[in-house]
Amino acid sequence: FSAKRVDVGGLMLDERLRQRLAAVALVIACGLCVFTQSSPILQRTIVDHSASVKASAAQTTAAKADKLNPLSGLPTSSITNAKAQALSQFTGTRNLQRSSGFGGGARKFLAAMAAAGGFGLWRAAGSVEHKEPSRKPRVLILLSDTGGGHRASARALVDAFNVLRPGMIDAEIVDVWTEHAPKPFNKFVENYQYLAQRPLLWRGLYGFGRWGPFRRSSNEWTNIKCNKPFRELIESHDPDMIISVHPLCQFVPLRVLRRNLGKTKKIPFVTVVTDLASAHPTWFHKDVDKCFVATEQLAKMARYHGIPNEKISVHGLPIRPEFWSPVQGDAEGKPGIRSSMGLDANVPAVLVVGGGDGVGGIVKVAKAIGDKIRETSGSTPSAQMIVICGKNAEAKAELENYDWGGVKVKVEGFTDKMSELMAASDCIVTKAGPGTITEATIRGLPVMLSSYLPGQERGNVDFVVKGEFGAFSRKPEVIADTVCQWVQDKDKLSKMSATAKSQSNPKATFEIAEEIIDMLSDNTNSETVFPGKERNFIKEQKESSIAASA
Repeated sequence: FSAKRVDVGGLMLDERLRQRLAAVALVIACGLCVFTQSSPILQRTIVDHSASVKASAAQTTAAKADKLNPLSGLPTSSITNAKAQALSQFTGTRNLQRSSGFGGGARKFLAAMAAAGGFGLWRAAGSVEHKEPSRKPRVLILLSDTGGGHRASARALVDAFNVLRPGMIDAEIVDVWTEHAPKPFNKFVENYQYLAQRPLLWRGLYGFGRWGPFRRSSNEWTNIKCNKPFRELIESHDPDMIISVHPLCQFVPLRVLRRNLGKTKKIPFVTVVTDLASAHPTWFHKDVDKCFVATEQLAKMARYHGIPNEKISVHGLPIRPEFWSPVQGDAEGKPGIRSSMGLDANVPAVLVVGGGDGVGGIVKVAKAIGDKIRETSGSTPSAQMIVICGKNAEAKAELENYDWGGVKVKVEGFTDKMSELMAASDCIVTKAGPGTITEATIRGLPVMLSSYLPGQERGNVDFVVKGEFGAFSRKPEVIADTVCQWVQDKDKLSKMSATAKSQSNPKATFEIAEEIIDMLSDNTNSETVFPGKERNFIKEQKESSIAASA
């Protein structure tokens, strides 16, 4: 039976109830026919009534037939004919003889009334197409705010949905662990921030979590504690698709879908891996409907963990909208952008990024680069520097008060202008976060890595170094020497910039969103999301948004 709901006499009935009511009506009709034919008591009662009583009863019954009309949906003439036949049977012929048993007219009348009601109920419910009011397809995006990259990727997908199908997809981002998990699971963000500052502890925990027996037992224990609140979350949102952008948002939600909610509704589950070249095994679950990865390295890892090749798509990382197209003023080149930002137009710029939380020893690195620029410069500095301290107010204050000795340095805290800052720069110094590396390749920046988080970011170092568009060192002096060599060798800098850009895919966010919309359209069986005749709109919109960057 389908779950479609229909309007019967102003009541919303589902298909199963409609069929049951119609069946009951038919049974009543048949029962009345049999009962009135075989019951001598009823026969004698009706025959002994006077003709006037019979006529009055017929008129009353006929009036009731009028009330059937709104429910039955039958033409008025059909009900009127039934009334006329009933009246003639009761008052016109006086053929109600004992010898005739009950009398054919009465049988016909009761049978007609029951059949009219049953058929009318069926016709009203079935022949007229009444559908539940349509709603936007709903997408539930699950994450945990352990680092800013997961939410940035989620928002990028939502932005892409709004570009490709403006206002037609209802997408909501939920930190499922912080907002819905019980203690101690709701402390994931706090614990991550603590461990991220202590790489040795993080390395031990990350490595232990990769061990199969521990991972499986941990998953089962987590499911015992979190299955109910996660199920309530999914039921309350009633999504048409679930997207995970976090490694800890696969096992329990998929268990809920496959063993609980999957019995009543098919909800596709999609994983968008937000790591770049290495990832934790918990990212990969064989029951997902689609797994999007950024590189072939991760595609190989997904296959190793049991995801069929046909469920794996390689596009790149979803990135923020400001990286979908060139920066305004880019036609004038970096000098024009630098000039608009108050920097020296013709002096190469080194961008130093400490992450959203300002981690990565940014003060020591920035001072070492500034001192090296001053040492290797003549009367005119060979480079200038932009330093992004993130939320680290202490680091920002210290660098603002530092004596740079004639080197122009622009110090910023948390900023939403990373696209413009990258476009103004000639190289970048950063930790090995996947999002920053991806955005740097789109802007064609050679990448100097100063640190990485053990585990998931270790592969990013190889991606940059083996890709020949960057280098890695933890030592501030080595970092300073390297970037100063780059900015002073224009040919080398230009070659590395071209190599970096060759590793980028600014279309990735649109390509991922396009596949997701396709799956969503198939699952909702609706042309509302992705009309077939308008599929070229996707291609045109995507190309117009990112043509110059591509």
